[in-house]
Amino acid sequence: MRFFTGSRIIPVNGDLPHQAILVFDGDTLVDITTPDHVPEQRVETFQGTLIPGFVNAHCHLELSYMKGKIETGTGLTHFLQSVVTHPVVAEEDILAAIESADQEMWESGIVAVGDISNRPVTIHTKLNSRITYYTFVEMFDFLHPQHADPYFDQYHRVFKRFVESGLSHVTQVPHSPYTVSNQLSVKLAETIKPGETGSIHMLESDEEVKLLTGNSSEYYDFFKSVGYELDHYDPPGYGSMEWFLHSGYRPSRMLFVHNTIAQEKDLALMKKYKAYGQPWLVTCPNANLYIESCLPDYGSWVKSGIPICIGTDSYSSNHQLSIWNEICTIKTGFKEITWGELIRWATLHGAQALGMEERFGSLEIGKRPGLVLLEHHPDSRIDYHTAVRRIL
Repeated sequence: MRFFTGSRIIPVNGDLPHQAILVFDGDTLVDITTPDHVPEQRVETFQGTLIPGFVNAHCHLELSYMKGKIETGTGLTHFLQSVVTHPVVAEEDILAAIESADQEMWESGIVAVGDISNRPVTIHTKLNSRITYYTFVEMFDFLHPQHADPYFDQYHRVFKRFVESGLSHVTQVPHSPYTVSNQLSVKLAETIKPGETGSIHMLESDEEVKLLTGNSSEYYDFFKSVGYELDHYDPPGYGSMEWFLHSGYRPSRMLFVHNTIAQEKDLALMKKYKAYGQPWLVTCPNANLYIESCLPDYGSWVKSGIPICIGTDSYSSNHQLSIWNEICTIKTGFKEITWGELIRWATLHGAQALGMEERFGSLEIGKRPGLVLLEHHPDSRIDYHTAVRRIL
């Protein structure tokens, strides 16, 4: 048994007794007690705030080899073109970068990750990682209906590789409204099983809206540059959220990722998804700044009542894979959102979004939530200079 306490403890869910001591057996929180029940010399006391481990709700682990390879601030279509046309990298370098990124996330206090996968290259790392992964095998056909069947088959083979490896938590998901044809979305809708979490990139730039509503858009040039001209494309005539609600893809929990340009009308439509499952807003603020040099309107997100969780995106669009760094970025621009609320987004909300709240997300007896120290002087508060240290 190990006994932990700190200047402050944020359980995220529920209340704690005065001068609470957390009792861990291995990585399981087995009791929450007080000093009169534990010899003082057995208690590990920390200066700072103890919180549960972070949940990274959106990552692309397989792109870890692209750290520093993509220019910042170019806009989404140029960013996507850079990713798609990036020169081939040796498999051993890709695998080494994946291992390094996984270790970095563990050391930064991350206990669970929602990870986008297009290839099976992350299987070995995930099988041996101390992090628990939810793998989203992502599909797209570049809006070419004739490719829906072969691309579905290609990515379904990737899905089977993950499942047959013994990994749990694997779902097949659409990439985005601007890369998935109606034919492919129908096929994906047929794969969903009760209790699963889905994911989709959504409302990332004005060019996405222009494409779907039938206006001139940079995406026409992007698709042409990667060999998928859209001469045949018949735009639906409405936005991304309407497209999604018509897609028929309806898992029990749905992660709507990025939403950088989401307006109140988009959030109102997102709330309609509650007829099928629980919608979640997922933000990757440092990636938004890296690519588009802007952040979502978190004030309208909070006002919508849709729960929010936090991701890092990938090393193709970020300088680090630190949830704490993402929290600080949000806090810098939206000071009215409290540190406590941001920690909830980064812990319990992420765990609930991935269907892992029975294990992660809060300091409650019976969970294996990890333990992270936000280091600061006992007489001070959490601020931008607070360092993060993993305890368990």
